[in-house]
Amino acid sequence: MHNLKNKIITLKTIEKEKKQKGLFYAIIEGSFASMMTSFGTGYINPYAINALKSEALINSLLTYLPQFLSSLSQLFSGWLSDKFGKRKEIVIICVFLQSVSWLVLFWATYFIHNTFLLLFIYTLGWVIGYFGNTPWTSWLGSLIPERQKGRYLGFRNRILSLAALISSIIAGLLLHKLSSMSVFFAFGVLFHLAFICRFLSYIFLKKQYEPEYQPSNKIESPVSFRAFFSNNNYLKFIIFHSFLNFFVSFSSGLFSVFAMRDLKYSYFEFMCLVVTPLFTSLIFFPFWGKLSDKYGSLYTYKLSALPLFAITAIWYLSQNFYLIIVSLLISGFAWSGIMQSAQSVFYDNVKEIDRNRVYSTGTMFTGVGMILGAILGGILADYLISISNIILISTLLRFLILPVLFTGFIKEAKPVKKSPSVLLIYSTGITGFLIDEARIAYKKVFRKKSKFSGD
Repeated sequence: MHNLKNKIITLKTIEKEKKQKGLFYAIIEGSFASMMTSFGTGYINPYAINALKSEALINSLLTYLPQFLSSLSQLFSGWLSDKFGKRKEIVIICVFLQSVSWLVLFWATYFIHNTFLLLFIYTLGWVIGYFGNTPWTSWLGSLIPERQKGRYLGFRNRILSLAALISSIIAGLLLHKLSSMSVFFAFGVLFHLAFICRFLSYIFLKKQYEPEYQPSNKIESPVSFRAFFSNNNYLKFIIFHSFLNFFVSFSSGLFSVFAMRDLKYSYFEFMCLVVTPLFTSLIFFPFWGKLSDKYGSLYTYKLSALPLFAITAIWYLSQNFYLIIVSLLISGFAWSGIMQSAQSVFYDNVKEIDRNRVYSTGTMFTGVGMILGAILGGILADYLISISNIILISTLLRFLILPVLFTGFIKEAKPVKKSPSVLLIYSTGITGFLIDEARIAYKKVFRKKSKFSGD
């Protein structure tokens, strides 16, 4: 009996070590995935605008059509993962194919200068790459200890933001320097780097541990929504989140066109716009993670969504480069919280056995909101009104929908501490966090110096 207990303890220890190693690899592969986004996705719109002379609608579609179609594909990927009990195999195949798609995208559009060809290949590569997003989300959730989800996601997202920040700066500088030689050569370098980064992500995903996965015995068809609609609270959250994304995508897909075509920003200035939100997200991911663990994921979502209307308001009121930088600082602060807390809301509301199906369905509804907003905004910008007026409409819509969050329409899924007021968090809470971060950073620097100065 004693030996049996020792064996059980040993097996649990081995399982725990494998999970910890898996979480470490999840950070590494995620970092390379973020770098792919910086070198490729982050500069697909400038490539369309400056190399292929695209219109506003094409740029809106480049931003949101891939997300919409990949959200539809999540329905099938979740079903496939559950039916065959496979998560890792699906994910690594998709990531490998996405890495190759960057080579196909560049060389096809290099020889055939066509914006619809660019849209087709980019969308196809994105859909294939993120087909595995549902099983990946389920896989990652099975690795993270229940009480540490907010902290781990905050830490992981900070590392991913750092990787994205550094690679975005490198991408912008390369584009600034190389574009004088040839605009196609400059973007070709970036897209080949995107291929390399995603391929490295594929390598580390192959190394990552996957716990034993037992899907539901009753496997529904790909279009069944039973698990999703039976979760009333998460259903309400997705309805709100989808409307919010509709109002956001109405204008955000046009920001690249507005900056490069209307405001005549250089590649260097555009790079500054790209990296600015990454900088604030890098700082605040741990803040949102701690807040989510302490006061709840929904409370954190409410706080992070509040500044969204201010972002577009600044773009509309002033086209001063430095004020727009301020708006993007706010954007990084807000979206780092929204992304992280939305993921935590999902984990809090949905049991692991249902996560594949529920996540895929929720992603589909969010994608519908995004693509409808993007199409409407793009058509209006090309044929009816200015991008500046579209930004104004988006500001008003965001301002009108945000109060719904505070009506009690959606409930916190888990019991948490009584949450402080919004004003308290936005004043003393954020200030206290920044002071703590500065103190920790100072101690790390000081310790490093003392380590070498003593010899």
